[in-house]
Parts: sequence; structure tokens; C-alpha cells
Amino acid sequence: MTASTRRLDTSAGGSRRYAAPATGGAVLLCVALACALDPPQSLGLVVAVLLALTVLAYEASVGLEFTLLGVAVAEPLLRNRIRILFVHPLAEQGGSENVLVRLIRTLDSRFEPTVLLMRRGPFERVFAEMDVPCHSVSLPGKRSVLAFPSTAAALARRFGTGHDLIHANGTKAALFSTFLARRLDVPLLWMKHAHDFESWGPRVVGPECDRIACVSAAVASPFSESLRDRIIVCHPGVPLPAETTPAASTDPIVVSVGRIDPHKGFDNLIRAVGLLRDRGIAGRIKIGGPPEPKAPEHRDELIRLIAEHKLEDRAEVLGWVDDIQALYDEARVVALGSRAPDRRARGVEGAPLVLLEGMSHARAVVAPDDGGIAEIVGDAGSLVDAPEPDQLAAALGRYLADADLAQQTGTAARKRVEAGFTIEQMTHLLEREYAQLAGRPYADPAPPPTIAQVSLPR
Repeated sequence: MTASTRRLDTSAGGSRRYAAPATGGAVLLCVALACALDPPQSLGLVVAVLLALTVLAYEASVGLEFTLLGVAVAEPLLRNRIRILFVHPLAEQGGSENVLVRLIRTLDSRFEPTVLLMRRGPFERVFAEMDVPCHSVSLPGKRSVLAFPSTAAALARRFGTGHDLIHANGTKAALFSTFLARRLDVPLLWMKHAHDFESWGPRVVGPECDRIACVSAAVASPFSESLRDRIIVCHPGVPLPAETTPAASTDPIVVSVGRIDPHKGFDNLIRAVGLLRDRGIAGRIKIGGPPEPKAPEHRDELIRLIAEHKLEDRAEVLGWVDDIQALYDEARVVALGSRAPDRRARGVEGAPLVLLEGMSHARAVVAPDDGGIAEIVGDAGSLVDAPEPDQLAAALGRYLADADLAQQTGTAARKRVEAGFTIEQMTHLLEREYAQLAGRPYADPAPPPTIAQVSLPR
């Protein structure tokens, strides 16, 4: 069944059941007493019955189920929550994982999330702590694609009719979800976070999706014209810290955050700090983030590079940082040195969270001049033609040597996030899409549009 013919009437049951027999029993007691009393007294009890029924109607409107005369009054008449199955390919935490967690935390009570991880690992604990149902299967590596059809069939038998739609978080999740969505007979939304698999993803997976949410207009650019009516641009949103340390009062520190991956360009940022030292400009760099499972040796490579350039007093590789907000508060400038992992890709990064998080803390940012990055940064910092040490050093040096410029640019950065990149704006946009795909009404709180939501590149 193709995406265009997949049914959107998802009124079948299968959601979590909430019984309220005590309320139903109270109604029965009121009715019995009304029959036994005089008319004036029974009139008051009739009013009480109506009030009780009003409470029951409210319970139904938020997805609760109650029992009356021992019979469950259930879906589809009373259930109204939209049940979303979020499919994610990894079990370690990173940028797209943070987007998923923040999205699920921000969803309002009209939505009921369940998570399916395609690999077992520490990410499962995050959802357990959030009290979000989480299932895991083992589909690691490229060869696991061969098991996609049979795994989808087994999951469909387990899930039954318990979901209204699928949100696939990333390209591998979307490919797997094309099989699962067919089995469950539900719509599929693909959230595309990066420029990965551009040689086949838009062409193979795109036509099977009912909606494609791209994190930047640059990420949307490889899709064919025939899919334009299914594509929305949905920049990843970040929370706004209530208080931040003024950039002008910080030491000259560069902060960079991400998986410790060779493609993130941490080596060139370290070399840039070495060039600044040679030019007499004070500056240090702190690098935070978990190891990249595919390149666990890279952290040691960075430490050897620091020793080679005698930068032990100016560069630190922190690894995982529990209090990432405090790290951003230490920064005068936040930097990204990423380079394209694939020569065939049209861009370097989709919409990197490290820049948005730095901007939300009122920090100037420095990054490569790339499509998705440029959409985010605007007047919030400096873009370099290539993330090479000399260009990065020149851009970073401006803010490290001039605290007032860092403060002024950081103030503009914070305003830019407030205008178009908050977690609430991202969530409202996706909630509207979920409701439309599920065939449900949605009272849109009408958030301001994200900056690149208005148009897509042709």
C-alpha cells in the first residue's frame, strides 16, 4: 500500500486504558436515590447526576475511559488522544536524540507517545525516567536492513491497532518505518535531521512518507518537486534558559559540544587556539560530548594533538558533561568546526544544536558557511568559508579579544532564538502535523513561524 492510499481513519482501539469505576458508581448511586426521594429532593440529585456526567465527558475528552453499569465506555467515542510511535535508530544520546527527548517532553496531553529503539542501550533509561513506554529491537549495522520486513511484521502483531501514526527520527528509522507503517496501516512522518544518505534517501524513502519534516531548508533541497507538498521545514527547537551569565563578564573561552567524531572538526578548533596563542591573543577551548561509537579512538587522538602543540593549559577534552548549561555559561563564544562526512552530501550539518544552544545562552557563534548552518546563524555570529585553522582563528579572535562585541552579538543571538527556534515552536508545528495526519482537529496556539518555514529552495 502506498503512502497516498494509506488510511487516515485511525479510530480503532488499543490505547492505554484508564478505568474510573468510582465515578460511574457515584452516578448509579445518585440515580437510585433520586428514584426513592420526593420530587424537590430528586431535582437536586438530577443536577448532581448532570454534573457527574460532565466530569465523565471531560475524562473522555482527554483520553480517559470509564465504566458504567460494569461496561467500559471506550474508544472511539470517548478516546481522543493521538497515539504516536516514535522510531529512533540509535541507543546513545546525541543531537537528534536530544531533539526527540525535548519534543516528547513538550507534547501536550492530547498526544500519547511510545518509543521504539532500533538498538538496545543507555538511551532506554531516559524514557524509563520520563515514564514513556519504550520498546527495543536489535537492528544494528547495514546488514540489519535485510531483517526490516520480518521485524516490522513481528512488531505489527505485537502492537496491533495501538498507534495512530509513526514519527521516524532519522533516515534509517524512516526506511524501517516504511515497512512498519504498511503493516500497521498508519501514516508516516519522517523527521530528517542531516544530509546523510542523500544519494538514495529522498528518492527511495521520500515517496513512502505522508509527511517529511526537514530540520532546515538545506536538508529539504535534495527532494524532488513531486514531493514538495509533503515537506515542511521544522528547525529543531531549544529551551530558553531563564538566566545566563553575560558574555562580557566571561574569560576568553571557546566552547564546542558534540560527539567526539573526526567529522566535527575539533582538531582544527584546537589548532586555531594554537594560532591565536602564537598571535598573542588569549584564549582557551573546552570540548564536551560523548564518544562516537564508530570512532572511539578519536578522543585520544585529540589529547595527543593538544600535547603535540603544547596546549595543555589552553585546551581540554572533557568528554560527557552532566551540566551542559554551566559549560555554555563559561563560554565567550561557541564554535562548530564540522566538515562534510560525505563528498556527495550537499551540506555539512542539518541544523546543529550546539549553535542553537549557544545562541540561547546569548553567545556569539562561529561555524562553517553552510546552508543549514547559515539559516540558523544569521546575525548571531561569524561564518567561515572553510573550517580550517586559520579561518577559525580569525573569526574566534574577534570575540575573544573584544568582550563587548561578544556581548552585543550574543544579545542578537538570543533574540534570534526567541523569534524562531524555541522548543515550543517546534513542538506546536509538529503537533499540528500529527493531528492532520491522524484526521483529528487541532486547536493551533499559532506560534510565530520558524525563520525558514516560509519557503523551500527550488
